[in-house]
Amino acid sequence: MKNKISKKQKSIIKEKKNEKHIIRTSKAAIILVIICTLLTSLGQLSYKLALTKSENSIVRVFFNPLLYLGLFLYFIGALLLIAALKQGELSTIYSFIALGFIWVSFFSIKFLNERISVLRWAGILLIIIGLILITYRSNKGG
Repeated sequence: MKNKISKKQKSIIKEKKNEKHIIRTSKAAIILVIICTLLTSLGQLSYKLALTKSENSIVRVFFNPLLYLGLFLYFIGALLLIAALKQGELSTIYSFIALGFIWVSFFSIKFLNERISVLRWAGILLIIIGLILITYRSNKGG
């Protein structure tokens, strides 16, 4: 039994194939992904602190609450990323995941007393410039 498609239905299908799907990324989606990167970066800091406070013992780290805090932060970050993806373009939203490099660098300085080289600061500046360009392009539709 063959399904018959009317001329009108064929016309609609043809129009749909020719349509360009324009998806704009909302400001809310960008805010969600920024919060997502902040939370997942805090999760990574929690993992590092859990390992440090557990004297790098895998058995001890499983009993460290910081490990579970990190997992929880990652879970909430994943939910926020899903919500952000629902409201915008994957290519724009996922680019903001690069903010994690920036957050982790700041957290490493503040909480772990790490030093950041001039070259790494230059990389952070390039990430910021790239995100500005991506956001600008996304808002202009180009």
